[in-house]
Amino acid sequence: MNKILFVLFLLINTVVYSQQRATTSDRRVVILNENGTWKFEEEIVEPTTISFTPEGKCDFWVTSKSDKVEGIDYKINRETIFFSNNFKNKNVGIGIVNSNGKINLKFYLSKGCLEEKSRIVFLFEDSTRLELTTSNKANCKGNASISLNDKSIINDLITKEINIVRIYTKDGFIEQSPSLKEQGQFSNLLYCISAK
Repeated sequence: MNKILFVLFLLINTVVYSQQRATTSDRRVVILNENGTWKFEEEIVEPTTISFTPEGKCDFWVTSKSDKVEGIDYKINRETIFFSNNFKNKNVGIGIVNSNGKINLKFYLSKGCLEEKSRIVFLFEDSTRLELTTSNKANCKGNASISLNDKSIINDLITKEINIVRIYTKDGFIEQSPSLKEQGQFSNLLYCISAK
């Protein structure tokens, strides 16, 4: 009986010590096995509310850069946030830049030409709308930029649940309904970049 317990103890220890844990860029924990296989530590569950990063934890979302020649300090996102209906179809990418206290949203569309002063409309779950106008020149690269100077607009974008984002193009519009995970990424990024 003691030999069986000893063998079981050795097997359990071998299994426990042959695994390593790693964290992916989207903060999921992965168990790595010695034989090259892996699995997520726990199943991914879509959040039911947007959770916020404490200000002291913003290094995950934001990096700082400095242009000494121009005398400009930047806070920019580490990774582009995508609003998409599925993983393969990344239609709308969003970046955020804080340049000496001036915050700009940068939109990257997978397709579509943008006119000068294109409209971008956010429809929130509470049925309120936020309509913003781009400050970019007309282009067919799908690049748009919006200056955020109003703190109440920044607060709405951080705290309200986004139902739909519609970006008007020369030929119509691109519309996305971001998941709560994507909204959480966007909210945290905007919060961290706008924090002093």
